[in-house]
Amino acid sequence: MIDLTSPHDTKAGVALPLALASALVLLTLLFVRGESGLYGEDGPVEVATIVAYLCAALLYAWLVPGLAFGREWQIPVTLILAILREMDLDKSLLSGGILKSRFYTGDYPLWEKAIGLAIVIFALWTGVRLVRRGLPAMVRGVRDGQVWPWLVALSVALVVIAKGVFDGLGRKLLPFGVEVPQDVVDSFARAEEWMELGTAIFAMVAIPLWYVSRRR
Repeated sequence: MIDLTSPHDTKAGVALPLALASALVLLTLLFVRGESGLYGEDGPVEVATIVAYLCAALLYAWLVPGLAFGREWQIPVTLILAILREMDLDKSLLSGGILKSRFYTGDYPLWEKAIGLAIVIFALWTGVRLVRRGLPAMVRGVRDGQVWPWLVALSVALVVIAKGVFDGLGRKLLPFGVEVPQDVVDSFARAEEWMELGTAIFAMVAIPLWYVSRRR
């Protein structure tokens, strides 16, 4: 059991300022770059999202290594999986996208399908474990008037909306006979990238707030 009540725990005093400073630096660098070339694959917004997720994972491992590498491994692993998803490794790791059903029904090597399926099953197991172990803690946090559960909930809502609605909006509506103008599709794509960045930053800030609440 990790002791978070020690008065000599300096981590609690620097974790939140460190997370906020990191978020401020990332956002400042984005605006310094301006609108030119801000979006798209490997653009500043996407890179900032990856960095924010990485900072969140490292911050969690630094604050509570016993949990990060123990019974709560699903938290840093989820953040790492989010990084890999942002880097589009789900599409480029093998011959096809492992998150697409046609990869498993199409003419792809059997060994690639096995690897892809194993990765998907592991990701689903991680997600189920994250919900089962994290939801009760979030409910308790809300009852105690803490802020971090709301940041986590906001992160989840943003990523669900970004990936479920905004991502590929034109492609999703085309089967229903709805043709979305390209400028609207582009606007939703840009909004999606900002929402993904917000997801990562909210997660990064929620972790030290959670840590401080446990210490108290």
